[in-house]
Amino acid sequence: GTIYGTFNFGKTEDMPADTAERNTGFSIEVSATVPDFLITGRLSVKDEIDLGEAFSWFFGSPGPLTDLKIVDLEFTAGPFDQSFYGEAVITTGWNLQLGDVNFNLAYLYMMINSSQNSLSAGITGALMIDDQYNPEGLFNRPDGTVPTCFLISAFYSKNGDKGGWLFEGHLHPGSRLDLIALVRKFLSIPDPHWLPTLTIEKLAASFNTSTSEYTFAGTINGRWKIEGILDGIDLSVTAGVDLAHRKKSMPADNALVLNDNDMVLVGKLFGKFMVNRFFVSVGMNL
Repeated sequence: GTIYGTFNFGKTEDMPADTAERNTGFSIEVSATVPDFLITGRLSVKDEIDLGEAFSWFFGSPGPLTDLKIVDLEFTAGPFDQSFYGEAVITTGWNLQLGDVNFNLAYLYMMINSSQNSLSAGITGALMIDDQYNPEGLFNRPDGTVPTCFLISAFYSKNGDKGGWLFEGHLHPGSRLDLIALVRKFLSIPDPHWLPTLTIEKLAASFNTSTSEYTFAGTINGRWKIEGILDGIDLSVTAGVDLAHRKKSMPADNALVLNDNDMVLVGKLFGKFMVNRFFVSVGMNL
């Protein structure tokens, strides 16, 4: 058989219509099967959990979570086999202002899965720079532009006594980060027209705490537009790196051995110098 019901938070069925319209409470639909007593629950359709308001209910103040709302929440719990699974989605953004630069953390997804012998959990999100949460989607812009956005994640897994974190982050393909504009806004200084444009076109990194393996890749481009005697000449310099620190996979692995644990550093360094349409490129494999 099944036992089911609804938990209402911040609202009741007999609440006056005008009060209910202003109230942003939410409902959790819960069911439990008998006799194994497997409990499942989810946030009611079209309901949202306003975290700032929830904090106000319990602690008297919304704290720093005034703009965050959970739009999806599901969980399953098995008391007899000591298992639990839950996931939540937060789409609205959390703003952080540093100087004149606005950082917006949005589109968060969180999950946890546990049993008697294992545990896994994780969180993913998008960190946007000088951009705001868009209810139509992260990259669904009417003008077709791509926001400056880092996709970040952290996952933890443990099986028995062994466990560790995997951290990852990368600049979304198509995004560009203007370093000069970022520093200028951060320090609140005028635009230094004499400086070249410095743009990060690629940036990605990962680190595994259980294996000490990591990766790093990045590409930066600088452009100068010459005026005066050399008017009409455009200079461009691109530099990049693509590295991986990992365990040696085979005896003939062409890589730099770093220590006695057979950890190696593999990758490449590269660059390109361009004057108008003439360019020279160089590279080196590790």
